[in-house]
Amino acid sequence: MINQTDAVIKYQVIGGRHRTLGERSVVEIYELPVPLTLTYQRPDGGLLLVSPRGISPRVLEVRFNSTENFDLDTKSLNITGGGGVFLN
Repeated sequence: MINQTDAVIKYQVIGGRHRTLGERSVVEIYELPVPLTLTYQRPDGGLLLVSPRGISPRVLEVRFNSTENFDLDTKSLNITGGGGVFLN
């Protein structure tokens, strides 16, 4: 996950601990079981534009950017057992 914002992002893989992704930082999470749900939010209430991109069959890059558009803001990312990725 790549945080390209100037804000902290709190995230949690459902069933795991709450974690923090610092401003303009990167974290790698390995070997997560699918299906899974990742929730995220900015503690300051700011909106997030999330861009998932498949890097390889087993690697998903998730970029976080700020947005002012409510229609682009999401709060979770779901990965299905078949590998589908959905933002909610």
